[in-house]
Amino acid sequence: MTGFSGFRANLQGRISWWRMAETFADTPLEMRYEDLDPKAQYRVRVIYGGDASRVPIRLEADGGHEIHAFQEKNLEFEPVEFAVPREATADGVLTLRFTKPTGLGGNGRGVQVCEVWLLRGDSATSQAMRR
Repeated sequence: MTGFSGFRANLQGRISWWRMAETFADTPLEMRYEDLDPKAQYRVRVIYGGDASRVPIRLEADGGHEIHAFQEKNLEFEPVEFAVPREATADGVLTLRFTKPTGLGGNGRGVQVCEVWLLRGDSATSQAMRR
């Protein structure tokens, strides 16, 4: 489903950050990438968004490789970047799974993600840029 953040109309930055892919309740958001180079190192750059700012999000790859543990989203819509474990792309396919803790209730909105970039190559910034 696609959502939008109309309450942040004064937001500086990209218009794409005002819209997001989102899920409801405890449903995870999944993305699948195919035809990847199994020998390459990848990293993922994410911009989390939405109105459920205090809902922690976790990102994992291929059903078991944790990319980052549960963390609250940044209200400033800053990109965060993480290394993708090589084991997760060794078969040339990558599934990213964004989840929130189950049973939180609230307004019914689940995971909210504005942008996801899968980047090829090593980088000194492949650790979380937000601390």
